[in-house]
Amino acid sequence: MNRKEKEERIKEHTEEIKALVKESKSLVVYFIYIRTQLFYFEILGNNTKMNEVCDEFLADYKKYSSSILAENYLNTIYIYKLKSLFDLRKDEQALSLIYALLPAAKGVSYLAVKEFEIKILLNQKQTEQSKQIIHQIHSTAQYKNANSVLKERWVIYNAYAEFLENYIKNGNYKFSLSKFSNEIPNATHDKSGFNLAARIASILFYIGRNDLDNAMQQIETLRVYQTRYLKEDSDSRSNLFIKLLSIMEKKSFNYKELNKQKEYMALKENYSHQIMHESEIVFYDILWEILLDILKINDQRILGIIN
Repeated sequence: MNRKEKEERIKEHTEEIKALVKESKSLVVYFIYIRTQLFYFEILGNNTKMNEVCDEFLADYKKYSSSILAENYLNTIYIYKLKSLFDLRKDEQALSLIYALLPAAKGVSYLAVKEFEIKILLNQKQTEQSKQIIHQIHSTAQYKNANSVLKERWVIYNAYAEFLENYIKNGNYKFSLSKFSNEIPNATHDKSGFNLAARIASILFYIGRNDLDNAMQQIETLRVYQTRYLKEDSDSRSNLFIKLLSIMEKKSFNYKELNKQKEYMALKENYSHQIMHESEIVFYDILWEILLDILKINDQRILGIIN
């Protein structure tokens, strides 16, 4: 089933459920209706509508009969709400919601909420605060009781924090990529999820070190991964960023020839209508800007312009 067929099928079911909602006072039916709308707008990449649908549920759910699943429904909607705010880059609103949810958050829900907090801080380049949160997470019961897949996500968040810290402090990008790979066996072998984030992290460090031969090899491997596992209609931002990395390689990492790429402009300007994969930890347009700056700095070091 292609994307257009999925859209039509979901739209049909949404209309059917909408009719049932009018006749029912069931919270279960209402949640199914809302969840179907979210799925529909998620496929379309319409982050604004996803945010509005979450607000609709939060405003109206108390009008329906109670359910033992009400707390689960609320948790689901809050996570969608956080995702839409993060994707729309409404940091202040997202952080306010995070701090409101954390006192009552439990288990996996707690870690899910904290993931949005760490992503926001990383995008704001708040590396010291990010590393403090990572350290705190490691000491929580929620983290200790989590499965290995969830724990590995925090290893990858730490890699991005280390990269950004080196960038901000003009470091030497010392970071053991072999140890990093050994610490994320599930993510390394998974063909979706955070596998992509881990692959990109390695490229970031190689470029930071000006180890362009290894960067080229990793970008080529990433292109193979893209061909096999990324679908154009469901990972458009990922595909745009991989294309930018490929252009960077083809232009021999010459930052002077990499300004104002159309793919970069699409990432920077169209994010409210793009599907945001969970593995996009630091927004790809921000990463692109950082990479161009690193290439410029490395070039100036070679020329002796800066130390």
